Amino acid sequence: MFGLIIALHIISCIFLILVILIQPGKGYGLSETFGGQTQSIFGTRAATFMTRITALSAAVFLLTSLSLAVISGKRSRSIMERVKAEEVKKEAAPESQEAVPPAPENIPATEPASLPQPAQQNQ
Repeated sequence: MFGLIIALHIISCIFLILVILIQPGKGYGLSETFGGQTQSIFGTRAATFMTRITALSAAVFLLTSLSLAVISGKRSRSIMERVKAEEVKKEAAPESQEAVPPAPENIPATEPASLPQPAQQNQ
């Protein structure tokens, strides 16, 4: 269910972007400033059709966004709850004693080099 809503959301996002980019300008842009004429690619009927398609795809986008927010809110817990749960598990588990590895037997023992003694100062 969650994956289906995500797929529908992504498709609606891409479709909404494409529909908005395809729509013709309203004529008050930069081209009007320099005396250019704006032309409608699809005509006036297409403009109303495109605005309806835009509104429909925006509604689908909004519904999928809200449903994803509600589902993900119910689905996951916060990170702090996970950290607390891990701490409880660590406290409940018996602590294992770390074994110190034995010293190797075949290495000859050497005496540390004697360091020079500091000179005593007369007080």
